[in-house]
Amino acid sequence: MNSQLSRAKNFFRSPLFPIFMIVFVDILGFGITVPVLPLYAQNEFGASAMQITGIATAYFTAQFIASPRLGKLSDRIGRRPVLILSQAGTLIAFLLSGAAVGLPMLYVARIIDGITGGNISVAQAYLSDITEEKDRARGLGIVNAAFSSGFLFGPAFGAGMAAAFGPRAAYFAAAAVSVCFARIAHARSPQKR
Repeated sequence: MNSQLSRAKNFFRSPLFPIFMIVFVDILGFGITVPVLPLYAQNEFGASAMQITGIATAYFTAQFIASPRLGKLSDRIGRRPVLILSQAGTLIAFLLSGAAVGLPMLYVARIIDGITGGNISVAQAYLSDITEEKDRARGLGIVNAAFSSGFLFGPAFGAGMAAAFGPRAAYFAAAAVSVCFARIAHARSPQKR
């Protein structure tokens, strides 16, 4: 028990923890949209099945186009600024989604989140920069754990918030979580690159 507690403390103090949090928050946000977005778009704005599919497609298309560019940008200006940019994009997307007054605003929010949400490859590159070769597999496992945890908690969190307070509340709560976790992550992240 003491060894597990010691390992947990070491993880929270390590440079891997902020990267875990950044990926976790990004995937948490995506997970929140899975159960909430279709019903939100349909019930609030009368979106058809085709329009709802288009909103989801906009996110993935933006991410597909932006991910390589984010990687190149992180090579040029550093990993940390790009990860901060991705967190800002996630926050803006949550706020726009929660405050949406029509379908176009939802499209814009998902596109912004897609453009800035391709940060997993940047997080993996950051891990490669700050870990020794012998620890690299463990570091990449941390990114996978963050990814899985975000998908585990995101849909449950989003559905619970939407059921209790309405779909807009899920996005605003996710924005608050994003700000809190991002502050923790960036305050503790290593300054290298």
